[in-house]
Amino acid sequence: MNKALYDKLFAEQEAYRGWLLSQPAEEILKYAYEYTVREDILLTFENKDVDDEQGRVLLALEDTMSELFKAFEHRETNYMDVVSDTIYDLANILLGEEEREKNKLRELPIYYHSGEYARENGELEKYRESRAANIGCRDAIQEAIKNHYHDNRLDPAAVSEVVEKYNYHRVLFVLANTVRQKDWDGRFSRSNKEWAAIMYIPEDADGFNGDRNTAFCVEAHPTLVNGYIDMVREQQLLMKPLTGKEIQAEADRINDFFEKNGEPNSPNKTHIMIEISPKFLQRAGTKDIESLQGLLSSFETLSFSTLNDRKGIFAMISKDQIREWPYGVKKTSALEKLKQPVKAGSKQEKKGSEPEL
Repeated sequence: MNKALYDKLFAEQEAYRGWLLSQPAEEILKYAYEYTVREDILLTFENKDVDDEQGRVLLALEDTMSELFKAFEHRETNYMDVVSDTIYDLANILLGEEEREKNKLRELPIYYHSGEYARENGELEKYRESRAANIGCRDAIQEAIKNHYHDNRLDPAAVSEVVEKYNYHRVLFVLANTVRQKDWDGRFSRSNKEWAAIMYIPEDADGFNGDRNTAFCVEAHPTLVNGYIDMVREQQLLMKPLTGKEIQAEADRINDFFEKNGEPNSPNKTHIMIEISPKFLQRAGTKDIESLQGLLSSFETLSFSTLNDRKGIFAMISKDQIREWPYGVKKTSALEKLKQPVKAGSKQEKKGSEPEL
């Protein structure tokens, strides 16, 4: 019974296939889904049997394959869910692979030795990987400068997109090498030349007394490269945690302002205020803010606040704040003075005693 049913379905499918191939291309595309399902139905009968009664009624149909397709077509399935899941799963697999490649490039260490050293110590693969990354970083910097320089201004995105791919260490390494290679060019600032001079970049001579480091020298306009270096160095600085000296410097700046400005300058003229450095706030964590407040604790009315009509955060003290005691030393209240022990020989100790003869 099952063999007879399979032979009938096979013959019907062959006839359908012959008819389909005689149709124009557009018509064939229209029936492609039906053809695929009919093929799957035939495949099912190669692997599964039906009982005699089921086989009997199916064999009795005039066009069994067509009737089976119609029944399938009207049945609700999770086919589209499977298609969607397949799309999302494949996309996520590809994104994961892409992220792993990005991480691999971001985490690839800089090789701080020459090609000759690498050859002698069996580290040519590490040398070549790092060198290829340096050259790729150079290309990325040149492309970023080209794409993000508009209206005489270099967009910060020129830095972030390269750093995200290669990390700050490699970007700064390539830029320092560029300045070192072009030390004669007056369009690079003194600050950037001094910075580049102390960066460790190993000499890497080839067999013809040439310098292999020229391969990853950025060849964009020196003025733009100089500005790019400024932006990278500043952004990297903002990533670093504040040091105690930097918090102290900000406290000194605020204190000096309070000590030297006696006139209230808040909108309602009730406080003396100064904006906390935005760059300080960009790097500051909760503990840094608390440390800054602690260093300014001699100002008893000190508060940090925002203003509705201005950007930023401001350090404020009341206009009536007494600012005569030394910075960083709290003024002792009268009550605290009374609690202090009396020093020997003080006027308070001598009060009420017998007069000296």
